[in-house]
Amino acid sequence: MRSYLQAWQEGQSNILLLDGDSGIGKSRLLRAFLELCRDMRLTVWEGQGHPVAHQTPYYAWKEILRHVTMASDRDGTDPVWAAIHTLLPLLNGILPIQMEENETTSGLTGESRATAVRTVLADLLANAMPRKKGVIISFDDAHWLDSASWALLHRLRQEQQPLLILLTTRTTELAAVQQQELQQLVAQPTTIRLRLRPLSAKDTEYLVEQRLGVTSIPAEVADFVYERTNGHPFFSLEMALALRDNGIVRVDEKSLAVAYDAAQINRVQIPQSLQEVVIGRIQKLSDPLQQTLLIASVMGRSFGLRDLEEIYPFPNHRLLLRSFLDKLIFLDFIQIDANDDTGTPGYAFNHLIVRDVAYDLVEPKMRRNVHAAIAQLLEKRFEPDDIHMANLLAHHWQQAENAGRAVHYLGLAGEVAFANYANSEAVNFLSQALALDAR
Repeated sequence: MRSYLQAWQEGQSNILLLDGDSGIGKSRLLRAFLELCRDMRLTVWEGQGHPVAHQTPYYAWKEILRHVTMASDRDGTDPVWAAIHTLLPLLNGILPIQMEENETTSGLTGESRATAVRTVLADLLANAMPRKKGVIISFDDAHWLDSASWALLHRLRQEQQPLLILLTTRTTELAAVQQQELQQLVAQPTTIRLRLRPLSAKDTEYLVEQRLGVTSIPAEVADFVYERTNGHPFFSLEMALALRDNGIVRVDEKSLAVAYDAAQINRVQIPQSLQEVVIGRIQKLSDPLQQTLLIASVMGRSFGLRDLEEIYPFPNHRLLLRSFLDKLIFLDFIQIDANDDTGTPGYAFNHLIVRDVAYDLVEPKMRRNVHAAIAQLLEKRFEPDDIHMANLLAHHWQQAENAGRAVHYLGLAGEVAFANYANSEAVNFLSQALALDAR
């Protein structure tokens, strides 16, 4: 990957596609590479696919666009920004802005409006790029990109040079439309596809040492982990933590060495699948920690403390939530994420696999109630042209088994998508609404 970075610095554009199974290390490799780029003072823009928002136009670009808009010249001295500013009402619902339509934007409808939206977004991004240096653009979980986000990426790739584009994806989870978009990228002569494979025994041993925070592990422990995980990185990490949590291995923090129970290690009943290992770790948690983890899983991969406090169904424990979350961080279930707009701490599950396993453990009635509480919370913040929020509300109401409210928000999302000529997304939203309404 360093060689492609050097080629980009010399003016060559490339697309790096990191492909592999869930938990194989795509996101971790991407984060390490982007950290290296930032250390080199290079311009990095990070986007993110989302499992619920894959039908929300331009959602994958949301954080990039927010950053670019905040950093743009707003004093009127930049003629490009002045021209873009006139068209900003087109971005209501895409960006966290609410601007009155003007003479220019109010006359745009249908396909002409969709083209204008893509043009203003492309101009906004192009204007923010460092002159002659280019930019590095990454999208983690690109299998969840919406069609509008793909189209904008294609346009930038054609118009702006040099670009280094990095995508992580699970090709087995791509929908038909996304498969077409991906194939279009793969067909480009500048696309390099890197298929991530399981680790070797030696690399697995090193990974486990890093997770346990030690300089070495006994050969028997290394063999035990590798034989059961076949070098799958995330499975290896979870297996190491399961051995630690079950007392089979003990870490001496002073000597950074591992002691293990030789009599038990080959007799211990460790689950054979990754999901079973994660379930076992969750079930060893105390009731308050387990409840906190499961309820947070209903909120999604990432969540904020303030929102968790509002929807938490056990009032007596709300004041203890921060300490519960600190313990879950220590036990390697979650991690600190970006703060929200009010500065309240944000958190994220260490991996989507952990979140999904936790979610499946939530008792059905509790799951419905928490989804409903989240939906009621989000309704207080809803703006009529916010297609992502409408989609999110539809998701939570549907999971709460309130079909009427879900149909309402799917209909709103479809109307906004149709008004913005996002026809593929509009058809999907309205088809879901009709299917739910017919039940």
